[in-house]
Amino acid sequence: MTQLLLDEKRVPVSDDDISSDNLVAPIFALEQADHKNLYTTFLLLKRVLESSPEFADIAQAFIAYVTAVTRAEERDPSIKVKSLDEVEIMLSKKIDNWIAEGEARGEARGEAKGKEKGKIEGKVEGRKEAQLAIALALLQKGLDKAVIAEATELSLEEIEGLTKNV
Repeated sequence: MTQLLLDEKRVPVSDDDISSDNLVAPIFALEQADHKNLYTTFLLLKRVLESSPEFADIAQAFIAYVTAVTRAEERDPSIKVKSLDEVEIMLSKKIDNWIAEGEARGEARGEAKGKEKGKIEGKVEGRKEAQLAIALALLQKGLDKAVIAEATELSLEEIEGLTKNV
């Protein structure tokens, strides 16, 4: 008896590899599919499963598997998937949800970064305004510009700009 070992991760799968009588290729492709190509890969499997009455039992087993997984994910034992078309609709909705969740996470990250950047810029502006106010007060008291520049960490040019306001 000859036994063969097949490593599905090493089986390249493309649309060209999938014919109407090759059930293994789309199953391996579905297992390897990422979020980007999950839907199209499922459509390939669906096409093969619907191509021949020989695959009807396998299609029903796949539907039962999807039903079990969905029940577990949703924690709802009443869920019953009846056809490959229903699987397609569910998968389409799931992908739409993934996209919406990804967009929401991206927006939240962007908002958080924006708030943090705004806080930093606000602190920098506030510090600068405080330095200028202190320098102006010291100028009005008649202190030396070089001493004021050193004390406030402002440049002499910035101090000179303030002298126009005194």
